Amino acid sequence: MKDDDNDRLIADDGSTGIECEDTGDTHKAEPYNPAKVRVSTKPTILAAIRDRLMHNEIDLKPGFQREFVWNETAQSRLIESMMIKIPIPAFYMDATDEDRWLVVDGLQRLSTIKRFVIDKDLKLTKLEFLKEHEKKTFDELPHNFQRRINETEFTVFLIEKGTPGNVKFNIFKRINTGGEPLSPQEIRHALNQGKPADVLAEMAKYEEFKKATNKSIKEKRMADRECVLRFISFYRNYPESYVFKDFESFDYFLNQCMSEIKTLDDDVITDIREKFKKVMDVASEIFGKDAFRKRYDLKHGLNPINKALFETWSVNLARLNDNELDQIKSRAQQLKEIFMKKMNKAEFGNLFASGTGDPTRIKDRFKEIDDIIKEVIK
Repeated sequence: MKDDDNDRLIADDGSTGIECEDTGDTHKAEPYNPAKVRVSTKPTILAAIRDRLMHNEIDLKPGFQREFVWNETAQSRLIESMMIKIPIPAFYMDATDEDRWLVVDGLQRLSTIKRFVIDKDLKLTKLEFLKEHEKKTFDELPHNFQRRINETEFTVFLIEKGTPGNVKFNIFKRINTGGEPLSPQEIRHALNQGKPADVLAEMAKYEEFKKATNKSIKEKRMADRECVLRFISFYRNYPESYVFKDFESFDYFLNQCMSEIKTLDDDVITDIREKFKKVMDVASEIFGKDAFRKRYDLKHGLNPINKALFETWSVNLARLNDNELDQIKSRAQQLKEIFMKKMNKAEFGNLFASGTGDPTRIKDRFKEIDDIIKEVIK
């Protein structure tokens, strides 16, 4: 590999610490039955939204949304728009729980509304048209402007209970427009609150995992939790069972696997946790800081974590018994030399570079890593 290619890989997706991935997820899913897309339109006014916010019936911190990032000028301009009756864009909410809506699109606007009309700690600044109301809070505005704000009309689109998970996943992907789009894992987190989200969050904090990845996978965009999910998904569904006739796409496969975590017995979860810790320790012992990374020679620095390598090495190691793991550890140098030699072969390397969500490539890369292991412990 050329030096500039290596530099490109190291620079890839520095925000998460993980190499950019091309899953090749272009499978054409079956058309949705329109009857399953349950999205209702609810005209409302700000006073009704304020009431829900005051009673904690709209979740502004669902764990998948970005932090509140609008500056005070942007917030003030939104309030000014309501004061001069400029229409406000629609909100999208997940209303699976009728008493606790999750914000899908509109977090910044709702947070601004809450800050101005409920918390009342926002003072208007840098207004464009109503400069005479600079530095005023909601309570300091004339009553006619307070009323105008409270009576501002909104359209709220509600994703209702009964909408299938894969349909809801795609709705989230299509309509989330605020700033940086949500990652697939952030959407999965939103759709699988409770046990599935908690299990991934806990496992992503394991010291064994952090050590094996050299603490290089950042929590931003839940890249760490996606790695954990991939381990669980393929540990429970070894690639022989991964085919598109069962799963419409790689994302859908991960969606289904995360959803199924809520049905797992505690002893199954315990087994997964213990296996995960063990293989992270083994990977650290064998590869050191190179665990789950591409390595072409001994001259260059660390490449970023590669998701496809993470899932194939971790799951194949998890399938070994203690005696086999001991053999692998005692022959670590041999294992690394075989792996590095294979990485320099285009056909092998491509399995971890492009089309990583393709069923055939998934099976092939798991088999290739399994073959390396078998060659070492034969």
